[in-house]
Amino acid sequence: MNERPHWPTALGTWLLALLWVTPLLFAALGGLMSERSGVINIGLEGMMLMGAFFGVWGADITGSWVLGLLIAMASGMALALIHAVFAITLRADQIVSGVGINLAAIGLTSYLFDQIFGNLQQIVVPTIPSFSIPLRSSP
Repeated sequence: MNERPHWPTALGTWLLALLWVTPLLFAALGGLMSERSGVINIGLEGMMLMGAFFGVWGADITGSWVLGLLIAMASGMALALIHAVFAITLRADQIVSGVGINLAAIGLTSYLFDQIFGNLQQIVVPTIPSFSIPLRSSP
């Protein structure tokens, strides 16, 4: 009764886990870079949340996934600027500033989502088109 694991299923599970963890890896890399520069950036989750919301909103308003992506980057940079002003210019505690950014992002995105998309059953936004990677074998 000693069964071997079904390797294609196990491999598929690992590949899906890697796919879903990619945004968290990007945040971890951002945190690593800010730590190396001497800034403790606890507000990365809030920046990701604001970027995700404003990316969808921007793609919905403009009808372009490229402009949605640019709007998402701009919102993340705006929060990074706010964190930099508090942490560097005003010499505030970086942990408190980061937690404040996270709380503000949760509150603002929840409120704006209810105001903008609240009564819609489904949101359809432009997506990034599919593309193939050369030299990659497809099953």
